Amino acid sequence: MTVKAPEPGWLFISPRGRRCRVLRVEGSRVFLWNEATKIEEKGRWALMTRENGWHRVLREPKDSDFTLGQLQREHAPWCAHNFGDIPAYHPLLGIIEELGELEDAKNTDDIKDGLADTVVFMAHFSNAFEFDLDEIAARAMKLGYRPVERKAIGKLAHHFLKREQGIRGTPAEHREKILEALVEIYATLLDTATEYDLDLLQSVEETWAHVKKRDWKKNATTGT
Repeated sequence: MTVKAPEPGWLFISPRGRRCRVLRVEGSRVFLWNEATKIEEKGRWALMTRENGWHRVLREPKDSDFTLGQLQREHAPWCAHNFGDIPAYHPLLGIIEELGELEDAKNTDDIKDGLADTVVFMAHFSNAFEFDLDEIAARAMKLGYRPVERKAIGKLAHHFLKREQGIRGTPAEHREKILEALVEIYATLLDTATEYDLDLLQSVEETWAHVKKRDWKKNATTGT
């Protein structure tokens, strides 16, 4: 995936805490307004990445009553109707599947679908462990950095497996590490949404509105 160039009005925070707003982009150059010094600066926009320490300030969410807690509450009966009482490794595999599809996304619509579908599976997985997905999202927003997605997936799978096997720690210890991994994964979803100028919660709301209408008992091929 190629990260889109910044646009006028976007706000970034530098590694040292400088707040710079994008004034304009000319080719590979980005012209910034340093909010502290009130001086115009310029540089190559490709250098304004997480890897170089820059953070884009998250966009303000649009007004909506939808919450991740609502997603969890609605998902439980929908899942029970469509799939019955299934083990927690099902949504775990779903999270991994969707993150893989997100990596192969070819356009913004694919990215939006991958992000939202991952969160829907996270809601299912969180219900299985009695986690609060709203709390996970709140913790993710406080991380202040972008975790390495591969490591977070590895942590999630590792502690789920060891918990199932009853080795290398107590169930409570593995549970806490699983929660940490979910926070890290959600943080990467937030950052990816921001990079592509998407509202993650709005994307989840729109996707879930379609998904929850599917009835896999009626039609195991299309859900409709």
